[in-house]
Amino acid sequence: MFITRYIGRTLWVEGDGMMGRVEELSPKVRALFKELGFSDHTMTSLRPDNWVELLESHGAMQVCYRDWVHSRPETKELPVPNSGANIVLVSQDNEGRYYTLVHFRPNGEIGFPGGASVMWCHQDKIVWEDVRLTADREFKEETGMEFDGHLVYLDFTTTTNHYPATATSKAWPDVYAPSMYYGSEVSFHKLQTYGGRPSVEGKTKIIPIDKLGKFQWFNNAAPVFKLLQDMYL
Repeated sequence: MFITRYIGRTLWVEGDGMMGRVEELSPKVRALFKELGFSDHTMTSLRPDNWVELLESHGAMQVCYRDWVHSRPETKELPVPNSGANIVLVSQDNEGRYYTLVHFRPNGEIGFPGGASVMWCHQDKIVWEDVRLTADREFKEETGMEFDGHLVYLDFTTTTNHYPATATSKAWPDVYAPSMYYGSEVSFHKLQTYGGRPSVEGKTKIIPIDKLGKFQWFNNAAPVFKLLQDMYL
């Protein structure tokens, strides 16, 4: 569990294995609204837990950058650079064993709740989503719940993701995926509330960090799984 302290106006946290500056959500949300041209009056009802719904209720739309590139004849065969973000949660049970929340992909690989950043479009404005916002939005999409704890920078990875043709889908050009990982230490009870929830992309589950080696790791999450083993075993 994190111990918090301020250095000037900046909030810092320290836990059993993680420590760092808190990456706050609210300033990022307000910046997105301003870039999209929303007034201060619109933002009077803005909260960290309703920013996606509020944007969409005022006509803003999410646009997948990969789909946008591949839908254009002049760029449909090009590989795509697409940033993303993930949330890594760690907790210790009463017996001192450390656990983390993982996301099982349909092919059996494990990663962390998260995904690709999107473009937000409103009227004549298009704004790329900050990765801190991506982490928040994707976590809710994959667990069905808000994460309201402190998050710190944990790791950054860049991979090339291949999408070969299958029996049910066509091949896609490669995606170059720089991914930001944010971490938090939470109570075991809180971790349990996020586990076992299905999404269209798989299912979340709580597993012991000392058992991570028994699973197949999604390629851009592999360095983070190794990092967790270094910090908590």
